[in-house]
Amino acid sequence: MTNDDQRAAWNGASGANWVDQQERYDRTLEPWAVLLADTAAVTLGECVLDIGCGCGATTLDAARRTGAAGAALGVDLSAPMIAVARRRAEAEGLVGASFRVGDAQTADLGVEEHDVVVSRFGVMFFDDPVAAFANLRKAVRPGGRLAFAVWAALPDQEWITVAMAAALAHLPRAEPAGPTAAEDAPGLFSLARPERTIDLLTRAGWDDVAVDRQERQVLFGGGGTVDDAVAFLAKTGPARALLDGVDEATVARTLDAVREAFAAYDTPDGVVLGGTAWMVTARR
Repeated sequence: MTNDDQRAAWNGASGANWVDQQERYDRTLEPWAVLLADTAAVTLGECVLDIGCGCGATTLDAARRTGAAGAALGVDLSAPMIAVARRRAEAEGLVGASFRVGDAQTADLGVEEHDVVVSRFGVMFFDDPVAAFANLRKAVRPGGRLAFAVWAALPDQEWITVAMAAALAHLPRAEPAGPTAAEDAPGLFSLARPERTIDLLTRAGWDDVAVDRQERQVLFGGGGTVDDAVAFLAKTGPARALLDGVDEATVARTLDAVREAFAAYDTPDGVVLGGTAWMVTARR
């Protein structure tokens, strides 16, 4: 079975964290969700396929845009996150929004059923990206389109590097996560190199592939105090990995250092940090 590691993570601690802090994640990623919506340009009556939909924010937005005559299907490996997405759709009365637990590499997503495929940071985790993107292409009608956001390289992510620099001063054994010799492995930065992304999509059969660099300021943790931002960070998967097995005193010093670093980026709305993503588009 493909994507076993990702399936375990998103049905385990990582998925539970996103469920617990769904609203804060949505607020943090809102600038990218807006950019994705503008790029995909979903219109009334279209059928949308949202890959790596998580707790459903981008699928729900697509369902609102398609209206009663259209539909939006969200697909994700995480059963807990899909459960949240379904509850949100039901609460809002969005009958056009539906959700499925599945692996986009291998799931039956239909043949020529969708007008557009979208993803907000959900396509960087494929074990076999060519197979996955080919499966997505099969699901799109001729002339259909693809629009997704993926993170650029780690040094361009102030929302990570500010905290990492502060933390690593107290955790010398830690290695920063990001593209290395195994940069093609599934993860946050697997599609950080646009030339690789273009090659993968081309090999999967997509046409007119374009990659556009976009920078945004994000409200880290979705707003609140510096302490709120530190608490949000401490629950993320990368932070948990860095702090796993570390003694309490060192953890406290590390988080104090991050708190001090975040204070330099504090605003009346919360801690604001920069991020950079590639907005990728293609057509069948």
